[in-house]
Amino acid sequence: MQQQQTMPVHPAFTSRKILLLALALGVIAAGLVVAFLSQAQGSGKTAAPVSTEQAVVATQDIPAGTTITAGMVELKKIPQDAVIANPLVDTKAAVGQVARYPVTKGAQLSGATIGTALKSTALSYEIPEGKRAVTVPVAPDLSPAPLMVPGDFVDVLAVGELDSVIAGAPGATPVATTNSQSQPPKVVVTLVQNVQVLAIQTTYVDAGVPYNADTRGSQSTAKSITNVTLALDPAQAQLVFLASQSGQNNQQSSLTVVLRRVGETDAAAVPPVSEPIAIPQVTH
Repeated sequence: MQQQQTMPVHPAFTSRKILLLALALGVIAAGLVVAFLSQAQGSGKTAAPVSTEQAVVATQDIPAGTTITAGMVELKKIPQDAVIANPLVDTKAAVGQVARYPVTKGAQLSGATIGTALKSTALSYEIPEGKRAVTVPVAPDLSPAPLMVPGDFVDVLAVGELDSVIAGAPGATPVATTNSQSQPPKVVVTLVQNVQVLAIQTTYVDAGVPYNADTRGSQSTAKSITNVTLALDPAQAQLVFLASQSGQNNQQSSLTVVLRRVGETDAAAVPPVSEPIAIPQVTH
């Protein structure tokens, strides 16, 4: 058998091929690096700058009812997408005005945030936006009214005969039963919840700015507390007034208020309660 002969490869030729391959790979790598750096530099040059607008911001916390001075505000550049509606763009427009609501440090000011200097202490200046002042008669021995202060939050209850209390109150589903005297049973209904007290008798916070959740006044010095004035929306105002006037033979339903804990804003699911009331027997 004839053996196949192979030509010996010269060591110098092999080293040259490896060197040429390494040089080629180096050129390619260098080209990629140059291309990457060029692209990065190019993207940096074409990036659009962030658009900003000037707006007046508070340099400190400003409580409601405070007359704003020059040191309380400054003009600052704000990213355009973070600018509030109708911002003030001149500090002169804020100086001398009164903060309608509490303003935190760094917050932007608008025309809705401030008002003219206090000119009146009438209750109409204290009513929150969208609310109405509605006076509710209360019995001092059947409500915590003598212990309350303007700014507190309450629920309103209506008590009366079943056929004279509003059956359409939120969540009201009283059962039409009769007691042993065949008279309409009494029922109690929670009409509205978490509404703010504007005044007790004639005592209110005369700051000239609308009440907020933190507003608190002083206890009334009246000898007898017979009414409280609440901040209600128009629908609540109708409901509460109708409940106070409903009834047969000109007999009014009885309203009362129950005091809520400070900071508790949840509306509870409270079904009405009507007579007869089943009292569980206590066994020993």
